[in-house]
Amino acid sequence: MKQNDEIIDLRELATRPQGEALEFLGRELGRRKGLKDDWSGRGPDQGRDLIFIEIKKGSINNTEIIWLVQCKDHSVSGSAVNENELGSIIDKVRQHKANGFLLITTTTASTSLKSKLDALNINNGGEIFTYVWDKHEIISQLLQPSNKDLIKQYFPKSYKKYISEFGSIDDALEILSTKLPPKTFDKIENLISIQNGEHISKNEVIAKLRGTNDISEILASLRIDDDINKAISLSENLNTIEFVKLITILSSIDENMVYDFLKDFITSSTNPNLNLNAFQHLNENFELNPNENINLSTYLDNDALYRIYGDEIINWLIKELFVNTTSYSVWSEIDSLSSASSVNDICIEDISFSTKNRDRVLFNGHLSMEVELSYDKGDDESIYEMNFPGEFSGYFDEHGIYLEDVSIDTRKFYE
Repeated sequence: MKQNDEIIDLRELATRPQGEALEFLGRELGRRKGLKDDWSGRGPDQGRDLIFIEIKKGSINNTEIIWLVQCKDHSVSGSAVNENELGSIIDKVRQHKANGFLLITTTTASTSLKSKLDALNINNGGEIFTYVWDKHEIISQLLQPSNKDLIKQYFPKSYKKYISEFGSIDDALEILSTKLPPKTFDKIENLISIQNGEHISKNEVIAKLRGTNDISEILASLRIDDDINKAISLSENLNTIEFVKLITILSSIDENMVYDFLKDFITSSTNPNLNLNAFQHLNENFELNPNENINLSTYLDNDALYRIYGDEIINWLIKELFVNTTSYSVWSEIDSLSSASSVNDICIEDISFSTKNRDRVLFNGHLSMEVELSYDKGDDESIYEMNFPGEFSGYFDEHGIYLEDVSIDTRKFYE
């Protein structure tokens, strides 16, 4: 089985004006992910800057992120993007009145740049949202069934490899039509597509493929044997690339089958990586109701839940504890420390997810809280700042996010 980066060669982008193809490809991928795009006009470097506007829909509230997008095509050299190429990220984001920075690159970010972006990220106490679409992320998006046309448009040579790995019979016929004399092609098309004046059904094609590889056996289990349990059992042995290929083929046959198969796969499978892939495909391609979404989430492991919900829960926790501190018992601990106490900063140190029932996902973790302590001494006022470690726990369900308990350790105040 070929790896993704062997199927799509990003160096094909370099045949167009430098950086231009990646910028237009990135814009189209953003659109297909539901992002609104705009051009900022010409900046100090006399170039237009791409802007994405994302509305993150949370369980309770929505967050608008205005992403400043920078595209760096290093596909030919293979070198990582370094800090010097981007300049002052914060200044550029502020100049465009944005609150997020997205790097799109055909390679990856250097170690130092990754560290810088992590430090700037609002989830780590920074000022903005940061994210990187690197080589692997771009290729992963391109291999989604709905993006086949982008491979054909931007990577015509790679498109032929894609068809051999992921394509349908119709895709193969399309390639053959450009390679063979018309009369020869007509004979092949008739042999494949027509038998006694009727089109061969997909079931018949799959039956002929039975036993040739794992994916064909899975397809036969679903389409011919109608044995979804056998199909799920066989699918658990696939790697991620093969699983994506299976979903791609199923999508070209029957979208309803994909929906039913992936739901059953998530509730039955013990493969955490494939469960995450199945869940993401369902969310990106089907409308799951809130109850269904939560129910399927309870079958995912901690790492998958963090990838899907981590940012949303962390952002909600910070906002909730700033706005509604007095609603929680932790406020009595803070208020007792001085005549006028207030919370200056909150940092979520870590968060973990778990499930017990199928109607909610539990979360807990550690935080640090910077508290300002004020003391009146006649005409003078003394102000101190102290950091206290703490813990929190809560859950989210189809109705919203709920913080059940939060506490801080104030023992060092009394030492």
